[in-house]
Amino acid sequence: MKKTLLSLFVIGTTFSAFAQTNNQLQSIDKTFKFDKYESKISTTAKGTVTCDNDTIDYSYAKATGLAALNLNNATSARAVSQYYNAPQSITVYGATFYAYKVDATGGISTNVNVEIYLAGADSMPTGAPLAAVSVPVDTSFGGGALAVLEKTVNFTSPVVVNQPYVIVVDNNSANGVGIVSNSYQAADGAQEWLSSANLFGTWTRSYALSLGGTLYDADIYIQPYVSYDVTVDFTVDGCLPTTGGGNISVTNTSSPILNDRMYSLAAFLGNTDTSYVYNFGEDATLIYQENPNHTYATSGTYTVTLLAGLQGWRSVALCSESQTGTADICTGINENSNTTVQLYPNPVNNLLNINGLEVNSSINIFDLTGKLVISKNNLSNTNFSISTESLKAGVYFVSINNENTPTKTVKIIKQ
Repeated sequence: MKKTLLSLFVIGTTFSAFAQTNNQLQSIDKTFKFDKYESKISTTAKGTVTCDNDTIDYSYAKATGLAALNLNNATSARAVSQYYNAPQSITVYGATFYAYKVDATGGISTNVNVEIYLAGADSMPTGAPLAAVSVPVDTSFGGGALAVLEKTVNFTSPVVVNQPYVIVVDNNSANGVGIVSNSYQAADGAQEWLSSANLFGTWTRSYALSLGGTLYDADIYIQPYVSYDVTVDFTVDGCLPTTGGGNISVTNTSSPILNDRMYSLAAFLGNTDTSYVYNFGEDATLIYQENPNHTYATSGTYTVTLLAGLQGWRSVALCSESQTGTADICTGINENSNTTVQLYPNPVNNLLNINGLEVNSSINIFDLTGKLVISKNNLSNTNFSISTESLKAGVYFVSINNENTPTKTVKIIKQ
């Protein structure tokens, strides 16, 4: 693979200042810790909550050290970009980056543009910018302290994206601007290759860039300022027999951002299960797992509650919402052989499951007028699923026939 040599590195005293002030830079580092939260289970219905605005610290969380690149349109890259996922609709209000003017040539200050683009081929900017803001960068360096180098911009109007996007810092000037990144020497980019550089009019992704022969495996320290919605939902799979205990499984269908490591601190730390708290309605026990199974000791109807929460990078409050579902008794038919034929769910939407059939059974479904609407004959399996998508909402009767047992009929409701 061809590699492009970057002449971006801020050499000499500038880089030394970053290296010498590493402790100072780390003194404002965040502590990335996510403990299991103990929250009272809510019985409110499913809902969607808009989370508080958060500044995405993903690139800094990966950092073991910091460096700087020199942006100018004469001898180096004029612009850099940083890629971000959009697992769902994201509102981007602006961004923070860290930069300084390298020297006083042409004045102590110069303007750079901060832009947001949709990510195109190879995760680089594509099309026209969705928003752009000009911001001054001066020679203030402050010994490399991030508090001095910090530049924050707000777009004129928030930008809503539904696909991956990139934030660009562009210096269309011959006067150099140093912009902070995490360490390429320590490969802080973790081979995700999320950054790109515009070298003399051509965008090049970081895996094809090098500095002094070292691959540019680093992220530009650009932090989008965002908000998003979290919707909590799940399905209960299975049902309980009329007597004794039984098992169910739960499938989480909540907002995908809960599992995205760019936005969720739990996902970044590999603790996604801690974002999901279930109560299965038997007692006050809380289960921290995304898709748990549960065994009930006795049959019955139980309320299952999921509280899902996203802990952002800088947002103080856990952004959470709850949803309830039902673990219910199957509609059962007791066969002469003491085998229970189970039909579920009932009411049914699009798929009716029938378990415990005898081989060569036939299934007929009739409407209230006695008209045959679905027929399945000579079934070779003991478990069978029937699509009910074609049925209108209403009451139907399922007739199960087998030469060895009497005909059984069960009423179902199509929603």
